[in-house]
Amino acid sequence: MRLILLLASLATPAAAQSLPVKVSDGASWTMSVEQSRETKRGGQRQAWSFVTTKELTLQGDRLTVVPVSVKAEPGLSEQAAAGRSLPVAVVLTVDETLAPLEVVNAPEVRAAVEAIIARSASPEQIAAVNSVAPAMLDATVEVMAKSDLSRAALGQGADLKLGVAAAYEDHLPNPLGGPPILSKASFTLETYDQKTGRAVIAWRQQLDPKSTQESLSLALNALTAKVAPERVAEARAAFAKMTVNRDDTCRHEIDIPTGLAVRVECSSLMVSGIGEETAQVTDRWTITQTLPQTSAKTN
Repeated sequence: MRLILLLASLATPAAAQSLPVKVSDGASWTMSVEQSRETKRGGQRQAWSFVTTKELTLQGDRLTVVPVSVKAEPGLSEQAAAGRSLPVAVVLTVDETLAPLEVVNAPEVRAAVEAIIARSASPEQIAAVNSVAPAMLDATVEVMAKSDLSRAALGQGADLKLGVAAAYEDHLPNPLGGPPILSKASFTLETYDQKTGRAVIAWRQQLDPKSTQESLSLALNALTAKVAPERVAEARAAFAKMTVNRDDTCRHEIDIPTGLAVRVECSSLMVSGIGEETAQVTDRWTITQTLPQTSAKTN
């Protein structure tokens, strides 16, 4: 993440506004995340949402995230909501923007994820998924341990010129195991108000269509190798018609003195399909962070 923000800042003229994270060692604060999903498929619509609350403590380059509560909203049971949130504390190393790097207590976190999966799937189903997509469990661990922190940190630590879009390219993992997918994104500092101590950063990311298709094709070809021989031709014909489009946006309200994103609103629209059969999934996140209980660093 630090490299991405650096590249974005290099794409802007010299007169950029700097928004470094300045949180004291030992500081603690609260993060609340409301996550919702709306799915449209075949004329049917489903929607659910839930809210998680966590306590965060920074010690050196380690951030400890302790779960406090999980609350299901209409459309989702309390049990299902709990299955979408880790019940154990997660210790991560972070960079200067507080973006998560490595999970320090990885064995404990992995065991918690495996227990969550075991409550919703049979051993046979889990084995089948692992045989087809062995990287799926590791990807799930990464998402559950890091995703909320990554979204919050996305707009933290930026150096941007007011009103100028700083574009960059990135590579996103293919959940099916294919090569990384090229994405094109940009940051824009929309407002910077020293008097109120607030700044607003907008971010947008879209998948490159050509890279997406190439990565999907390679991943799906590998999957067809595990299909029964008499069904390989049928599977390849279906996969050849598969399309995936994704559009991600975020809006970060930054507290200038500390550099923390005190409010983050993100959305991700995924449209996928085979031929004329399409499905649309819209994920939304609203993240709020309280200011640290200890004072910000002074220059």
